[in-house]
Amino acid sequence: MTTRQKFITVFVFSLFVVLSSLYFLSGKVLIKDTINIKDASKESTVKNNKDTVYFSLYKKTGYLYKTKSEGLEAVKEFLRTSQKVNGAEIIPKDFIDNSVFVKSVNDQNDPFLKTRNINISNEHFFFTQKIKEIPVYSSSLIIHLRNKNEIYSIEGNLVKNENFDSEVISEEKAKQKALDKAYKDVQKDAKLKIIGTKKYILNKKILGINDDEKNYLTLEVKVISETIPSIFSKSYFVDLKSGDVIYDEQHLMNALNRNISSCNSGNCSIVRQEGGSPSGDGDVDNAYSFFGDTYNFYLSNFQRNSYDNNGAALSGNVHFIFDPTSPTGGCPNAAWDGQSQAMYFCSGMATKDITGHELTHAVTNLTANLIYSYQSGALNESISDIFGYEVDSDNWTMGEGSATGIIRYLDDPPKMRQPDRLFSPRYQCLPNTRQGDYGGVHGNSGVMNKAFYLMTAGGDFNGCSINGIGKEKSGSIVYYALTRHLNPSSNFKAMYNALLTTCDELYSGDNATCGSVKNSLNATEMDQQPDGQQQGARCQSIQPSTPQCSNNPNPTESPIPSSTQEPSSSPTISLSITPTPTIPPNVSSFSIIGRVYTKNRVGVPGKTIFFHRMDSFPGLSGSEVSNNDGDYFLQDLEKGSYKLGLMLNNKTYIYPNNLAILNEVTPYVQVDFILGDDEDTLPDIQIINPIPSVKPVQGVKPTAQPKETSIPSQASRTTPVPTSPGKITGTPATKYRCVPDKSCVNKNGGKINLCPLRCSPI
Repeated sequence: MTTRQKFITVFVFSLFVVLSSLYFLSGKVLIKDTINIKDASKESTVKNNKDTVYFSLYKKTGYLYKTKSEGLEAVKEFLRTSQKVNGAEIIPKDFIDNSVFVKSVNDQNDPFLKTRNINISNEHFFFTQKIKEIPVYSSSLIIHLRNKNEIYSIEGNLVKNENFDSEVISEEKAKQKALDKAYKDVQKDAKLKIIGTKKYILNKKILGINDDEKNYLTLEVKVISETIPSIFSKSYFVDLKSGDVIYDEQHLMNALNRNISSCNSGNCSIVRQEGGSPSGDGDVDNAYSFFGDTYNFYLSNFQRNSYDNNGAALSGNVHFIFDPTSPTGGCPNAAWDGQSQAMYFCSGMATKDITGHELTHAVTNLTANLIYSYQSGALNESISDIFGYEVDSDNWTMGEGSATGIIRYLDDPPKMRQPDRLFSPRYQCLPNTRQGDYGGVHGNSGVMNKAFYLMTAGGDFNGCSINGIGKEKSGSIVYYALTRHLNPSSNFKAMYNALLTTCDELYSGDNATCGSVKNSLNATEMDQQPDGQQQGARCQSIQPSTPQCSNNPNPTESPIPSSTQEPSSSPTISLSITPTPTIPPNVSSFSIIGRVYTKNRVGVPGKTIFFHRMDSFPGLSGSEVSNNDGDYFLQDLEKGSYKLGLMLNNKTYIYPNNLAILNEVTPYVQVDFILGDDEDTLPDIQIINPIPSVKPVQGVKPTAQPKETSIPSQASRTTPVPTSPGKITGTPATKYRCVPDKSCVNKNGGKINLCPLRCSPI
């Protein structure tokens, strides 16, 4: 070899050593500037839209990115150098300089994990995006680190376009616009005040409420009532260009230091304090006891010191009258009010599961802060039900023993007309204008409730066979998903991903446990919800797929238990008509929906419900037979006035004075037939919350026609699925906060919804 050849060889080798050393020192062991989606689990997803991006990437073993740095510095290095997936940018290049570092959580220091001998060193870092120093409302980036320097999961919901319109109107004018809107929204005379303002970039696609990807420069204006407890509390987002309120959000602000007051005399006075003797008042002593049960549950299971994890005091007021103007006093009801930092109970409402439910709202809103509407709100409600059960695990019901009775069944949601899977006909495709339900938060919580029941207790459902993992494991998985992986706009699909990831984190290598979790979620079809969208899949006319764990090509809802039998006699009937929410214009589907059920709320199948249109000649007529759960769906009706009837034991009962009015404002009405057991008494009619054009009628007998009447000529449809009342598009409609007044309580005897809380510290 010549001297020249030796020189070249030495030079090339030296250059290779230098470059290799530089590369090694840079810490880029797995990748340079891009993540290959093949490196992530099959549940991972990236939705790269024109101006926004949603992604959830997870690697069960190994890592997506590794550095020589550790902790937050490793995360910062990742943000500076790795911004792409399969070559496409998902994290803005300047994110590290245009974001707010919110918090970090280190599992190595978690006392709960130590007590369970779960030795993991995962760290979780939470960021919010900014554009020109203004935070993007509800945007989020969560980066998960393993072994100090291995990024194994990233989750984000970010804006790519940093443009927005300049400010035109003054903040003072925006505040007045919000206050004017608040006075229109408040349901009773109340003195309102503004308690805070903050500028945000608001992007409706990030919120998941529609496909509008425009960035709006807004002023958030927080408005509350001056009452204690507050009867009104909302945030209004005012567009600083147009002056319009383009979004609003209801709030309830936000436990062992206990102070229990009695409000029997109209003024609340402390009756029992921490360490004090029993008072002899059942509600006072129950509230005291159940506050302690809930506090001790969170402390012993998750080492969480009160709802704020900082020892916040627990204050309760029993025998409370929420609405002095109402004959019922706004009862039965219970609510946590963050303005006064206290819980309020009507007489007979201080039960263990209700207390656990309400205080869990505080935990939720001080961690993931799930927005209280549509699917994020349904998750908020379900998580409260789940830990209400964990606190009071003697049964799977919510509200038993209270003045209102059972309001939900976690093991069998259809018993209270809730859906138990994503594509159930009971899934509520409602706008968020419906008082107290905000897009189906109470109703649609049944989907996650059923999933939690299945993963805890096991069972056969929707073609899937699930082995239960027990409440300790299932509760831990939900809690850690809530506190590590969810963000304010998380939907059912995000919860699906969060629970699978959390199970892998906590129970790595336990395929049986994590397989049961996955099967329970697949059985309830949560994996089929579109990423980043708050409206349910069936509300978007998406067709269901057979669950991955199932061999059943035709998923069906859970059957009525075999012990449920149809009454053999000709029973008493009560008819209840409930008003429906305002639906946006251009509605093309008009329906009458409802259920036939017994006094103990068990659905009755095989009963014929018929209708006749009264405002046309010849009037359209038709019929429907209640399905296995007692539900019926009269669909594709024309606008107009309809008379209803029910056939029992070959007798037809007609309701002459009660019409279902279908129009653009009321595109469907809900009519329930409640069967009694008195075969000698003609059916009674009881109207609850009539639609606006119908006056309440109490105790009116229907026209009895014991003769053999034929069913109307139109053939009965079989097992119909109700069509969606319309997509929600454009600016979201006004939402109402679930507070201790009309928004929460149906004073005419309707179903109670436990009032939620929204923790929004001032």
